[in-house]
Amino acid sequence: MPELAFLATSLTNFIKLFQRSEPLVHILYDKLNELIRRMMLKFLKSDVVKEKEGADLAAIRCNVGENWLPAKDIDIGMGTRLALSKVNNDSTRKELRYAFRHCSTEIVSYLQSTLPVTNHVLRDLSILQPTARKLEKGKSAICRLCQHLKKVRRTNELCDKVQVEWLMYA
Repeated sequence: MPELAFLATSLTNFIKLFQRSEPLVHILYDKLNELIRRMMLKFLKSDVVKEKEGADLAAIRCNVGENWLPAKDIDIGMGTRLALSKVNNDSTRKELRYAFRHCSTEIVSYLQSTLPVTNHVLRDLSILQPTARKLEKGKSAICRLCQHLKKVRRTNELCDKVQVEWLMYA
């Protein structure tokens, strides 16, 4: 079962990061996208995945053969690779690689359909990172966040104040 251990370790850093007690909502969107991309790159061609994020990442069809890496190029981890090298039968080795790809496809499909990578509020919250404050997209993102808050508070004053504060912060 080294392939399961390899896949589990691929998820471990993400899980550990979000078990902290500090606020991390500002990095959640980027980390969700990174997690899905990292899992995809194990078995999909890099030109299919590229630097896609959000809806574009969720729209990638993992079960389409033309998007797959050749079976011998699938990232199965060193432990699995070593275990496969001890298998004498070529067809069994090939079958195991296909099973690994199928497992990876199922995991990524689940992540695509479950994780909120298409959530615009979550995407806009990523501008709260201190390193993102000077980005050009910051002002428009803060305006969109205010519009979402406006739905809750029903006031324009909050949006006006936040926009001015954002400009001072940036």
